[in-house]
Amino acid sequence: MVICLHRHQEFLYRFIDDGEAIRDSSWFESHSPGVMLAEHQGDWAVATMRDAAHTIWEEYAACRLSARFSHGEMATLSYAEGFETSLSGTVTRAHESIISFRTHGNCSQLLIETARAIAMPLKMSAYLMGHLDGLDEELNLMERCPSVNNSGMGDHFITLQRELRVAWETRKSWEGLSGVDGIVNVILAALLTAGVEVTLSQAPPGSRVYAPFTVETMPNG
Repeated sequence: MVICLHRHQEFLYRFIDDGEAIRDSSWFESHSPGVMLAEHQGDWAVATMRDAAHTIWEEYAACRLSARFSHGEMATLSYAEGFETSLSGTVTRAHESIISFRTHGNCSQLLIETARAIAMPLKMSAYLMGHLDGLDEELNLMERCPSVNNSGMGDHFITLQRELRVAWETRKSWEGLSGVDGIVNVILAALLTAGVEVTLSQAPPGSRVYAPFTVETMPNG
């Protein structure tokens, strides 16, 4: 009976979480009508980074809104465990994509693959950050999730939490997806840690994606 109760609570919490994600989308639509469903205009790399940042923001906002309906520490532990699991091998996967890039030379593929690897733990941390902010509980990430200390990305998560909170406070006054540019900057900094330099630009000739040669990112390194 207890197991059934927990399953019912989990289903209800996930249902509420999905509902809050819809509410988050309605905020965006109210101040930037049509932008979410419109085709991206301008530079492809800017669009890619803003898409990734907005996904991270949506998870944070939905978890912050639904936190009051969660069943206490159980949800917190689940988010923390998911975050720590996502950290495993993150930088290594990015390095593997860079090594492949040395052969295929496709900058678009390089950015998409490395951003996917790097953005995943950022997104998973946003679940935890949003949940705890919704409960008005402070997050000591290094203590709650010790594996962050060995990830090489610890500072990026601290910066991410600050930028998510800024986005939250300004969420009803964004002008399109520029409202998540602070989160974009976090992703760019994390990519640089992994070995990819991205300079975003809407002006011709557009954004620049570059992977400096390092021991870790050489085919025979």
